[in-house]
Amino acid sequence: MATRHRSQTAIGAAAFIGMIVSSPALLSVNPLLLTPTTTEFGWGRAVISSAYLVAAPVTALLYVLVGRLLDRFGARRVLIPGYVLCGSATALLSQLDGSVAQLLLLKTLASACATLPTGVAVGKVVSRHFTTNRGAMLGLCLGAGGGLGMTLMPIVGAHLLETFGWRGTYVGIGAIAMLIGVPAALFLPDDSPARRDPAEDATAMPAPALPGLALAPALRTRAAWILLVTALLACLVLNGTLAHLAAIMTDSRLNGQQAALALSIYAMAMMAAQFGIGFLLDRYNSPRIGIPVFIVVLSGVALLHVGGGMPTLYLGALLVGAGAGSEYGILPYMITRFFGLRSFGSLYGLVYATAAIGTGIGPFAMGLAFDAAHSYAWALTLFEVVVATIIVLLLRLPPYVYAADGSLMMPDRPAGGADRPLAMATAPPPRPAS
Repeated sequence: MATRHRSQTAIGAAAFIGMIVSSPALLSVNPLLLTPTTTEFGWGRAVISSAYLVAAPVTALLYVLVGRLLDRFGARRVLIPGYVLCGSATALLSQLDGSVAQLLLLKTLASACATLPTGVAVGKVVSRHFTTNRGAMLGLCLGAGGGLGMTLMPIVGAHLLETFGWRGTYVGIGAIAMLIGVPAALFLPDDSPARRDPAEDATAMPAPALPGLALAPALRTRAAWILLVTALLACLVLNGTLAHLAAIMTDSRLNGQQAALALSIYAMAMMAAQFGIGFLLDRYNSPRIGIPVFIVVLSGVALLHVGGGMPTLYLGALLVGAGAGSEYGILPYMITRFFGLRSFGSLYGLVYATAAIGTGIGPFAMGLAFDAAHSYAWALTLFEVVVATIIVLLLRLPPYVYAADGSLMMPDRPAGGADRPLAMATAPPPRPAS
């Protein structure tokens, strides 16, 4: 038991540190660089935001591939090259020269590399090695770790921007990803099927024993499609808002440091909320827990829409960040509770794929709105409608199918709206008595 505890502590620490420099944390610096780059090259805000839209189908396809790679090779073998590639691609953005074609190419490359060091890989490690406290650990590593990164990176980015300009900022952030991310990934266990040995790793289950649905049966359930659509719509709103959050602040007469503080408030709220939601997920045995989360998001978007001064804007950033952090922890946990661990990487990769599409559409819609009307008002109104739609969708989720330990909660009940009993989909037919 002591060996297991020490092993889990090391895994949790490595996952936490890795998430501090994961791609979402690195991307949190981008809003600070929106204004200086568009100003230097004379781009409209929709131009640089269009890079997210162009990259979206590429990253969507890659997230599906990354999910399959995780199930086949394990997280460690994906994360180590992932941090190197993501850091290098981020640093390459320092070479922007005003060409829109070059912008789209380098942003697409950076987005493609960013599919590797994400919560998909870290969430797989945590979900595999933690059972009774899985929600809390997902909240700690993905939420607190990722949130801490999203809190610190804008602060570091603002200092780099002031000292070295936007080009130096890209180089510095890329270097940080490699110098911290690679050592953290090296401390994770090698979970590739060829290396899994229960006698050597007391915390691991042998691959054939992983409970859950295969990918195809999982995708025939109502729960899967609700989660996929929710991920798409949620990231449309959350990333669209985040990408332009600093610009919303500066348009409201806040200075650059105050705008950076708004990004840090967003990230701190995200960190605190995801850490807190992890404990609630372990104690509240219903997927309806997502409904109050998106009520919080709706309130935050409405406050940013109303504006009116620093307190209102900061509160709006805090509420949207809190909702983002909670959503980031809920989705991987729900995958394990609806579909088990068998195809976690593939399913979470699909969730990230649909999220990537939303990530592309949201910032572009915000930039288009601003360029058309010199205001974000109608885009924020649309976002409010989208969040209300998410709340309605979550009301349609069925009860959980799997317990945290992987056992079926109700073996005779169809899985998330499937047409046949889950027991038939997850287990071979019984042998006749001899």
